[in-house]
Amino acid sequence: VAINLAMSIAHHTTKTAMLVDFDLRRPRVGAYLGLPMEKSLNNLLAGEAELQDILVNPALPRLVILPTKKPVSHSSEVLSSPKVGALVAELRERYASRIVIFDLPPLLSTDDAIAVLPKIDCILMVVANGMNTQQEIEESLHHLPEATLIGTVLNKAEAEPRAYYY
Repeated sequence: VAINLAMSIAHHTTKTAMLVDFDLRRPRVGAYLGLPMEKSLNNLLAGEAELQDILVNPALPRLVILPTKKPVSHSSEVLSSPKVGALVAELRERYASRIVIFDLPPLLSTDDAIAVLPKIDCILMVVANGMNTQQEIEESLHHLPEATLIGTVLNKAEAEPRAYYY
C-alpha cells in the first residue's frame, strides 16, 4: 500500500513523494521495486553514509525511495533513538515540499510503529481483509493518536461477483 500510495502521488500530482522503509524487521520496499541498494538506511544508521547518498530515484519522476537493505537488530530502540528522530526532522526540514511516507510494520506485532508515531504528522491505517479481528482493529485505534489518523484502507479485499439484473 505504501509503495502504491507513493507512486500515485508522484504520478498524479505535482508533488514529489518520498517513501521511507521503516519496517526494520522485514524491510521489503527496495527489494519489491528491484532497487540497487549499495547503500541504504542501514549504512546511514551505522554512520557509514549521508542521507543524500542513500536516496534512490527509480524510473518514475518525482519519486524518491529511502530503502532499508537488511533487518536491523533492536528495531524498536533504533526507531525511538535520537538518530532516527533527527532523520525524521531532517526529512521534514530539508525536503519540506515532499510528501514523506513511512512504511511501518504492523502496529500490534511490535513496538516499532509506536516508537515512530510521535515523530510523524499523520497516519493512514491499513487493515488486511480477513486477517484482523474487530478487537485487533479497535486495539490498534486505541494506540493511534486520534488527531493524526487520516483514514483507513482495507487491503486484500476480493471483489464479489455480482449478477447483472434489473
